[in-house]
Amino acid sequence: MSRLLLLFSNVENRRLLAAVLAGRGHEVTWPRSEKNAEVARLLDGPFDLCVLDGAALERLAARIRARRRREQPVLAPFLLVGPRREASTIARYLGEAVDEWITSPVERVELEARVQNLLRLRQLSQEAADKAHLEGVLLAARTFEHEIGNRLVTTVGYAELLARHPDLPEKLQRRAARAHQSAKEAMGIIRQVLALTEPERAARMRITDWGETGNTTIDLSNLPAAG
Repeated sequence: MSRLLLLFSNVENRRLLAAVLAGRGHEVTWPRSEKNAEVARLLDGPFDLCVLDGAALERLAARIRARRRREQPVLAPFLLVGPRREASTIARYLGEAVDEWITSPVERVELEARVQNLLRLRQLSQEAADKAHLEGVLLAARTFEHEIGNRLVTTVGYAELLARHPDLPEKLQRRAARAHQSAKEAMGIIRQVLALTEPERAARMRITDWGETGNTTIDLSNLPAAG
């Protein structure tokens, strides 16, 4: 269910649009009062599309631009509803504060088509942003594996040689064996981190929140060892 925010100075227009959009299965909300704090709270809150009129646009243009900048590279779509006579005013905001303009009185079919189009564009922009983020994580993980993994391979090799060296006292051989095992486990963790970029593994990821003692981390304990 898509979350739609309505910002209308004309209460009757808002009521009519809310009824149409809610009837199409959208979750519709709007300010319950005209207080600036209430409007700002909703405009800064979660929604997938905002539908507004010219008066609201004029009053909130700076805040709308700020919201859109914060969401980048994901699209925060705004659909403007206004009469054709306001075209010169509306033209100043198209592409900057609003994405599309639909003239009033509104045709239901056209309204729903515009709404679905903007919601689809938002979804596509979110998918593109997620893909770019995943590619960045993958690059970082591969770099991490290459730089740290190469050093660990050397560490594992030396530790194994020490653990098996006949001239080394038994006590030191045990310590070398533990170092060898720890280095092998560290290499396994690196492979697990790299494998998290695979969709089937990412879907099973769990996050651990360390609260005031530290940041959130990925819980690797529930993931199978990478091959």
